[in-house]
Amino acid sequence: MNNLKFREYYDKVKGCYLGKNIGGTLGAPFECYRGVYDIDGFMQDVSSPIPNDDVDLQLVWLAAVEQEGRRIDSHVLAEYWDYYVTAVISEYGTGKNNFNKGIMPPHTGYLRNFNRDSNGAWIRTEIWACLCAGNPMLAATYAYYDSCVDHSDEGVNSAVFIAAVQAAAFFESDVHKLLDIGFSFIPKESAVRKAVELAVECYEAGEDWRTARKKLFRLVPSSFGEIAGAWKGTAEVPACEKCPVQEWETDIPKAQHGFDAPWSIGAIVIGWLYGEGDFGRSVCIATNLGEDTDCTAGTLGAILGIISGASGLPAKWVDACSDKIATWTIRRDAKLNPPSDISALCERLVQQTPVVLRGRCRLCGNGSYEIEPAASFHYKPSA
Repeated sequence: MNNLKFREYYDKVKGCYLGKNIGGTLGAPFECYRGVYDIDGFMQDVSSPIPNDDVDLQLVWLAAVEQEGRRIDSHVLAEYWDYYVTAVISEYGTGKNNFNKGIMPPHTGYLRNFNRDSNGAWIRTEIWACLCAGNPMLAATYAYYDSCVDHSDEGVNSAVFIAAVQAAAFFESDVHKLLDIGFSFIPKESAVRKAVELAVECYEAGEDWRTARKKLFRLVPSSFGEIAGAWKGTAEVPACEKCPVQEWETDIPKAQHGFDAPWSIGAIVIGWLYGEGDFGRSVCIATNLGEDTDCTAGTLGAILGIISGASGLPAKWVDACSDKIATWTIRRDAKLNPPSDISALCERLVQQTPVVLRGRCRLCGNGSYEIEPAASFHYKPSA
């Protein structure tokens, strides 16, 4: 496996965040609703940037890496989280509250946390994947440090799985090999793994994605679409032929509150498989499944953006979506200095890669660097 030259690496990092932004923007109007849609493009005005916590929270971790280097762990990240993150609801707020009571990670993500299995951690793994490109084990380690600040159980499994997949995607493009790499980092009995395996089984059996969606609900019910209920249209996106008024689906089991990560990871894989390599079709299917749509489409967009690089993303999607970064869950008064756009984010991020990867990041004579992949992309515990 050849080393990754800086120019290609940077292209993949930028592809990651452009894909993240496109998918997150596409799915934003349908977040928290339950429904099945048939969209094939943006349904809202996308000329201005849309705030998204999926990227917001990664800016806090970027600041942590810039200030602390590679010597960060869950305790350091908890301190940055407590200081910079303004969100006080759900798992975000629970993690902060526990930390302020003197509780330390990983207990901050578990105790009194009804959302420990939800989606707040796997949505922010791209920074670890990019900084640990070609080293899934290191990416998974940082994702664990990150996720246990405000999650536990399947909330952590999902973040570790996605981080490992994304880090490996800098060198590997085959979806089945990437899923197998992700599996090696989570327990075999994990609900996240069961959800992904079901998505693969449905695709290989020739079932359509709507059938796969229903089977996924029956295996690992999600509560996310119960937040806003059945889609009826909004002022921003009125109901129309592509996203019609929905009726409540009585054949979907009621979910345990907050148990959302397994279904969502399964939805990402459904979009990935049924999209069959087409970026636009893939992120649209992820959105058409409903629930936490900005996160599922955004994370899938990031994976596909890593694989293709920014240069390989369809121009019609890139050109249609603002690349500016708007924030809403982080303090703007605390000298965090968040980047203004995706290019600025990527430029700051790649400066930290030699710090994090260290021995596997080799400086070149022209002032750039190249990345050496890990010897194995799978987690192989010692006997």
